[in-house]
Amino acid sequence: MQEDNPKEKSDHDHTELTDNFSVAKQLHQGFCLADVIVEPDLGVIIRNNERHHLAPKAMEILVFLAAQNCEIVSREQILAFGWGDLSASKNNITHIVSEIRHVLDDHKECPTFIQTIPRKGYRMMVAATEKPELGLFGFAKQANSTLATSAGKYKLPISIFVFIILSSIYFLSGHLITNIEQTEELPAPQHTIKKLNVVKNAVAVLSYQSTSPLIPNYMISGLQEELINFISTNPEFQVASLRAINSLNIDANIDDIKDRLGVHYILEGKAKLENETIVINSRLIDTTSGFQVWGVETRGEKERAFDIYQQLSRKVISALHLLVPDEHIASNNSNNMPTLSFEAYDAYLQGKAEYRKSKSISNLTAAQTLLMQALELDPKFNQASAALCVTYMELYQLTDNPEQYKLGVNVCELTATNQSMGYEAYLALGKLNMINGSHNKAIHNLERARSLNPESSESITSLARVYFDLEDNNKAETLYEQAINIEPTYWRNYYQFGIYYYSTGQYQQALRQFNMAILLNNNVALAYNALGGTHFLLMQWEQASIAWSKALSIEPTALTFSNLGTSLFFLQQFDDAADIYQQSTRLTPDDNIVWANLGDAYKYSENQKGKSIFAYKEALRLGLEKEIINPLDVNLQSQLARYYSELQQCDTADSYQQVILNQSPNDPYIYYGLALVAINCDRKAEAELMINKAIKLGYPKALLLADPQFIAYKEQLSLNKEGE
Repeated sequence: MQEDNPKEKSDHDHTELTDNFSVAKQLHQGFCLADVIVEPDLGVIIRNNERHHLAPKAMEILVFLAAQNCEIVSREQILAFGWGDLSASKNNITHIVSEIRHVLDDHKECPTFIQTIPRKGYRMMVAATEKPELGLFGFAKQANSTLATSAGKYKLPISIFVFIILSSIYFLSGHLITNIEQTEELPAPQHTIKKLNVVKNAVAVLSYQSTSPLIPNYMISGLQEELINFISTNPEFQVASLRAINSLNIDANIDDIKDRLGVHYILEGKAKLENETIVINSRLIDTTSGFQVWGVETRGEKERAFDIYQQLSRKVISALHLLVPDEHIASNNSNNMPTLSFEAYDAYLQGKAEYRKSKSISNLTAAQTLLMQALELDPKFNQASAALCVTYMELYQLTDNPEQYKLGVNVCELTATNQSMGYEAYLALGKLNMINGSHNKAIHNLERARSLNPESSESITSLARVYFDLEDNNKAETLYEQAINIEPTYWRNYYQFGIYYYSTGQYQQALRQFNMAILLNNNVALAYNALGGTHFLLMQWEQASIAWSKALSIEPTALTFSNLGTSLFFLQQFDDAADIYQQSTRLTPDDNIVWANLGDAYKYSENQKGKSIFAYKEALRLGLEKEIINPLDVNLQSQLARYYSELQQCDTADSYQQVILNQSPNDPYIYYGLALVAINCDRKAEAELMINKAIKLGYPKALLLADPQFIAYKEQLSLNKEGE
């Protein structure tokens, strides 16, 4: 059957194609396709408790298909609705539908959502339903699947979360949060991001755009990072860090980029696929004039990404030398390739792309697999070895799993044997030394990394953490401030500075840093969780509940669940607290602290006292495994002393306590733990001494008054409070 020529149809015909198809306005407010939540106005699809972004055109077509009540929609009708032009290529539809299927995790051969009807069009197989009412933390009240993890589904109904916050506010502050299910804005921090002066030899490499879905995403994201790394090896030029660039608003214009990054030039471009050849068009823009001052086309085979990167990098460097003529061209050994294996380099790029997505356990595990693959293909690929070393250290810090640390040590030692160690290798070794308590080695390696890349703040914040562990707080503060000055738009610098203030009992300063981190990146659960924890210690219950609800809406983490369990523990709702703590242990089963929290809840529960011994023993076992890695960690020693005291092994607890006191630490949380050791071992005078020491160093006295573990000392604490 011969098709009508689309070009012969009039605008009236376009209307006829779509007049029987409409999109209800309420769909734009959000709807469900089975257990998938679609938020058209936000451009977001929530699937398996993960947010996926969908391009505006693809979202428009998805809403159109969902509105048709499972009826077949022809390609012509989709073209008329989405493009208003029947002469537009039908390949547009194919690409859009592929993009939608990818986000929905749908498969053309065995579809769940979108069915292809040969010679007719497409049909949405699942009817759109109303979006479920969101509970206190932004989750569907009945959506058990939303609260599922790889370790199994959470058993606790979401109503308990509502109970946590409403009860805590009623019990502790005497009033309720109203309308919490609406989006509440946290108080705007009194910070402004300073406008930077333009540096004549500075350049920002923006993310390249792909016009072909057949080009792998990791290849495009890898192009940006490789260009940044290559330019940074040339001392004649300064290049904005990837973190600083990623902090820019999506709609940032040339002036915004110039003012925020202080760069003279912007490098950007697009990539397309012609047959099996990747074509990359790049251009340099002068931020002071807005004019394009250079452009080039680079071609190469899709399977040989490294060749393309090398070719384009050299062209960019040559162009910058021409644009900054008063600098001398330096020999940078640009022909030295990190590997001769294109397959290894491809796996390395994919691993780095996974690492960059977010430092979640799943992404880091995927990065680990790909980087190991790269090293199997080329065991001498030092960049992959260094990246794998860093990945293992990050995994250990997230999971507390000693096995990750042991694997990381092996890779880090391999990295250290290479004579041509670079910035990433020294950074990885410095982090390894920091974790195992080898402070002098950590300082040496991190200072070496800093000298190789003085414009990166990560080595500086790692150094700050080492000096904090050494209780040189003045040095630590100076380094955190330097890191912020170097990368003022990187949220993690403010977050880590906030953790420092939190750990030293300076809660108001911590609030300012956490608020600044959120101002720069409002999609980080860690930052909202830390903000909520700080408000909680200041007994600002409403602000704490808002921050924690936002943290959970971004990503349910063990830290946030543990904090919520503590809220219930302070309310003396011990059975409910135990249920929440159990969820923390499922998320991070190797974390001794959450097992100890669970033991506390069992200990004070009327119905589950007998379970506390098992939880404390598990906390002790995990803590002793961590002690092997870093036997000098005074915070861990305090935790172990407490676990032994809970198990009535007071002699062993005393031996740990003596080691701690000989070091005269200035951490209020250490003395909080030692006060519990004294209480468990029936030493009242010693408990009072430790309580007073914790308060003197900054632990909130009001919080001790609300802590069920210090009930016997409330009268003394109240008298002390009145005497102040």
